[in-house]
Amino acid sequence: MNTIKNYKKQCIKSVDLIQELIRYFNNNKLSDKTGGYLTVADLKGIPLFVTIIGEVSEDKAEKYFLFSHSKKVIPIVGENIMSSYQVRNPSEDIWAGSIKGEKFIYSFSGLTEYLDEICSITTSLIFGDKIHQEFFTKSRMPNIEKVIDLLYKLPDYDNIWLKNISSALNTQRLLNKMEV
Repeated sequence: MNTIKNYKKQCIKSVDLIQELIRYFNNNKLSDKTGGYLTVADLKGIPLFVTIIGEVSEDKAEKYFLFSHSKKVIPIVGENIMSSYQVRNPSEDIWAGSIKGEKFIYSFSGLTEYLDEICSITTSLIFGDKIHQEFFTKSRMPNIEKVIDLLYKLPDYDNIWLKNISSALNTQRLLNKMEV
């Protein structure tokens, strides 16, 4: 059984890495937003870990908190849904930014949709979770090329997790190609 207490180190490393990602996004003018909420939920959508990362203004805090779960996790609990982009519906305030692995659902809310997706993908890699091949297609995630391109361009920051993102993503792609 996957319980979050078995992933304490990954939770801490995810927070540290997302803080570094936000700094990188800000320094490279990809975003002027400085924080958001990370949610790790079980595959039924029950939140197991929720935390604020960076700085979020008081007027946005409740919105980002609620979005990180109710608008991004709950809609992807179904079997054939890998990403909140699949059920994205701006008129209903449902946005991209969460992904489903084999162990958990990962969601970030506070940046732009594709930067939220990068934070979610990165967290899943830190957790050692497998993202299904179908996720890495334009039909499931139209921003995928932009997301992967940015992941490959991330600087080192002397962080072992940042050093391993490209390697983990390449391994993920190879594993997905071997699936039948």
